[in-house]
Amino acid sequence: MRVALAIPSVTPHVDKNVQKICDFSAQAARNGATAVFFSEAAVTGFINTGDPLYDRTLGYTVPGRITAQIGQAARSLSLWVGIGVFEQDSGKLYDTYVVLSPQGTIETKYRRIDNHWHHWHSRPCNDMIYAEGEQISASRLPIGTTTYLLCGDLFNDAALEQVEQLHPDWLVVPMARGYDSEVSTAGQWYAQERHCYVERSRAAGVNLLLVNQLANWDANFTYFGGAMAVTKEGVILGEYPLEQEGILYIDID
Repeated sequence: MRVALAIPSVTPHVDKNVQKICDFSAQAARNGATAVFFSEAAVTGFINTGDPLYDRTLGYTVPGRITAQIGQAARSLSLWVGIGVFEQDSGKLYDTYVVLSPQGTIETKYRRIDNHWHHWHSRPCNDMIYAEGEQISASRLPIGTTTYLLCGDLFNDAALEQVEQLHPDWLVVPMARGYDSEVSTAGQWYAQERHCYVERSRAAGVNLLLVNQLANWDANFTYFGGAMAVTKEGVILGEYPLEQEGILYIDID
């Protein structure tokens, strides 16, 4: 069983990003993958600013036009496809991950639980606009029972405890991580920070699939990409290098 972690370079144009998702999905299918996972906020890029008036414009309904288009691609390829999208629902904005089945239908919709996706900004945020999910659910994929956490959810103890209680085979963590005071170079990621992610999944006793956003078109929203697969014992099965477009393939027994 082959799974793909896809890292297209995200652009400021939603239609182009959606086309890239479809193109990378087709490439994954041609290379034998049964499932492909993209990063957090892969549709727009992780470009929310903390300004509710602007951030509202990033939201899409789920289901809606975006999921229908990517769902059509999933159906034509007989492929499971996971995408990150800002979701607009009843005046609220969510950081959401959607998994589409080979029939093109929504199998799973997960809303990020940890609030740091908007509270990390310097300006105060309007909590009447931004919202989080509460529950983690598991879906049955060809690779086994699979759960999802978005980025900082992995370091949220309550969220990780929910994962442990479900005893999944795999935990998928799509994220949008850029260089900052903790990780200022690729060398620091490899030498230090990636081990924090490995340790969190090892502590939960779950195999990990992690895929990070790649974007460099705006100095305020730069994300370094990369992907890795890790066993529940903390052994790294494979990695895709930072700062490069491409797909990491993992063969699962």
